[in-house]
Amino acid sequence: MADALDEEQLSPASRPGSQRKCSACRNKIGGAGAVHLSESLSFHRSCFRCSECRSALDVSDDFVEGANGITCHACSAAHSKPVCAGCNGAIAGKPVSALGTTWHDTHLLCAHCRRPLTRGHVEHRGRAYCPEDFATLFLPKCRGCKKPVEREALVALGGKWHTRCFGCQVCHKPFPDKSFYVYEKQPYCKFHYHMLNNSLCKGCEGPIEGSCAQVLEGRFHPECFSCETCHMALTDVYYNFQGRFFCEHDVTAIQKRMNMKADRRKTMMKNI
Repeated sequence: MADALDEEQLSPASRPGSQRKCSACRNKIGGAGAVHLSESLSFHRSCFRCSECRSALDVSDDFVEGANGITCHACSAAHSKPVCAGCNGAIAGKPVSALGTTWHDTHLLCAHCRRPLTRGHVEHRGRAYCPEDFATLFLPKCRGCKKPVEREALVALGGKWHTRCFGCQVCHKPFPDKSFYVYEKQPYCKFHYHMLNNSLCKGCEGPIEGSCAQVLEGRFHPECFSCETCHMALTDVYYNFQGRFFCEHDVTAIQKRMNMKADRRKTMMKNI
């Protein structure tokens, strides 16, 4: 509280009749009923009000002298508190700091969903977002589950993956030795890659890598495509008799015995 000067303490030039001017209305102050705060600060009793809220003041009140006049305690306290960038009002409780300024916790809104950011926020390019929208809008997406990748990620096939999602796209088993097969830009285990690539042996159903006997009925390991009778590898010509494969020597006896003719076909050897 500022101290008001007693009329008896004023010098003759400072007394009410000495043509002082009111610091509020700038009119002359004459006679009694004036408030004199200092040699340069005097008011008509009716002008002695808070410069902010205009409430009447008394010399016994708690007020503050400032560059813009006299301010009551309530208005002065409001000015000393941080101001919300959303509503321009004083923040009585704990402010939220974001985007280089302060906010009421309910006035800082997500730039996307417009909900109050009471559970934390992420700043991006001058805007604040809730963690969920930030992840959806700006984080890279997992090539497997298409959800945002925040951590525990690995990079493969031109994108990011959750570690739990990077596995065979058919059986979903991980790749313990970090090796995998690629089919149409997706990772697969050895078996399912060859299944999709039509490179499983029709004989043993194992993957074929390298030399392959390719015939009308499918692909075989060379050692799996053999005469059913003598087990000789059928690397050139073979005969299909009722879905069974024979060499020329053994099919001749079968044709005579069954009085039926077998289909003569050509084996193509290639590497895959």
